Amino acid sequence: MTMPADLQKVKERVKATVEGWVLKSIESTYAATSVPSGGTPLAAFMLLSNAIDMMAGFYRGRTDPKGRTITADYKAFVKEYLKTYDPVEVYVDIRCALTHNYSVSGSLALTHQNPAWHLKRKGKWKSCELR
Repeated sequence: MTMPADLQKVKERVKATVEGWVLKSIESTYAATSVPSGGTPLAAFMLLSNAIDMMAGFYRGRTDPKGRTITADYKAFVKEYLKTYDPVEVYVDIRCALTHNYSVSGSLALTHQNPAWHLKRKGKWKSCELR
């Protein structure tokens, strides 16, 4: 089955945007802020969370211009594609906290350059590693 030409153009444009604009922004921000001398790639975490939000909209076919399905879309995407994570925890403690407060909340700690800590608990904190 072939895709109509106009739909193929849209698909190519979305792919180019995601690869060239979204992923490159995350990669360049991560590279600029994750220096071994103690840089913190918090902005890369934020961009990654925003990208999940965007992909969740595609995944669920979001059409509401006011975004009334964002919460459900985001959690469904995490449940389907990021299975090792708790969807509510990722949405509330990472996505919402980063987007609205420039921080994380709950019992999560964002870590960097410590892959052995990823999803490990230390006291009340669970680590989420950006690699």
